[in-house]
Amino acid sequence: MSWGQTPRSFDDIFLLVEMNSIAKSKSVKMCLIAATAWSLWLTRNAMIFREKIVYYPLNIPFQIISLMLQLKPLLHPDQKQSLEMLMTHLRETRSGLRSRTGIG
Repeated sequence: MSWGQTPRSFDDIFLLVEMNSIAKSKSVKMCLIAATAWSLWLTRNAMIFREKIVYYPLNIPFQIISLMLQLKPLLHPDQKQSLEMLMTHLRETRSGLRSRTGIG
């Protein structure tokens, strides 16, 4: 998402999303934060409790986009277009990372 720094806490994530998000709606921003937090939580639990190693970290943005698609029906119709733009941006960012890393 073209952040100038790496977030080190949830406070950092909230600030970065607030300052840099292409989404102007608070509900859409909360969808992004909820999907990100849930994806990281599931990944962390898989690593700790199932000893699963994350070989392909670009799956995490894919999980985030998938969760955002599941949250989309809960949004007001005016906010759905903003969520679509945000998901498109995430897909493009993920594709750019894939081409730079040579993974996938």
